[in-house]
Amino acid sequence: MLRRENGMENIRQVLIRQGYSDRRGFFALDNGGSGTPNEAEKVWSKLAQDNPINAAAATNETDWYTKYPRLINQEIGNEENIVLDAGCGYGRVAIPLLKTHDKLKLIGVDASAVMLQVFLHRIESENLPEVNQRLILLHSTIDHLPFPEETFDSIYSCAVLLHNPYHDVGEIIKECRRVLKPTGKLILTGSFPNVLNLEGIQNLIYSQWFAPPNANGPVRAYTREKVQKLFTDWADVAILPTGVTVIPRQVAKMNIPLGIMVRRLNEWFEKKNSRLLSRSSLFTKFFDVVAKK
Repeated sequence: MLRRENGMENIRQVLIRQGYSDRRGFFALDNGGSGTPNEAEKVWSKLAQDNPINAAAATNETDWYTKYPRLINQEIGNEENIVLDAGCGYGRVAIPLLKTHDKLKLIGVDASAVMLQVFLHRIESENLPEVNQRLILLHSTIDHLPFPEETFDSIYSCAVLLHNPYHDVGEIIKECRRVLKPTGKLILTGSFPNVLNLEGIQNLIYSQWFAPPNANGPVRAYTREKVQKLFTDWADVAILPTGVTVIPRQVAKMNIPLGIMVRRLNEWFEKKNSRLLSRSSLFTKFFDVVAKK
């Protein structure tokens, strides 16, 4: 467990002792490796080179911080806490959070060096005073983190776990529990797509019968019960039905025509009938989670 005093410097020293160095603006292993499986690096770095916004947020919008999850702001206060962004990408969530929470200290971890390079470019374009004192970026996977037990006051992950094989997700959640402080919380948003709507059924069929079983990238869908089983060792778990999917955006992994209109229709249904539809197992889009040890 790291003491709050000089917490960021302590984390830097922990990384250095484990063979990491800060050479390109983010910490990576000195031996030239990344600490990441080749597949995860290859998949997400290629997507980041092609279109980082689409890779991180599954949209062709040009807003770098699109789809910012409201749950993050609801659950993370503006205190001098150390927070882990598990799968930070280019900072789609982390940068707005740092801008609105000027006391917060953040560790961003991602498997893609290209994503972290884009993160650094985005930081340069933002007006964030003394951000280097409040931010550490690390090139690593999130199923094996190089941090001591009980390091973080909070951990969040946005739209990352759904792309990992089911077994890996269990390991990631165990690792988050290990590095989370006893008083901390884990916030997972956009992580568990509902399997019972029309989009979730297609994702299930594709991931089970067409995608390689250990592939990083295909969307894995969940029932509420399957999400609950991931947190059997946690003391306090809230599973929050979030969003509405009435019309699927894809058929057989192919985008349907008028995709923007489909998204707007789903958003309209969500705004007009959010309580009724989001509570129905047929229309819930995601199961978000807030968990405490």
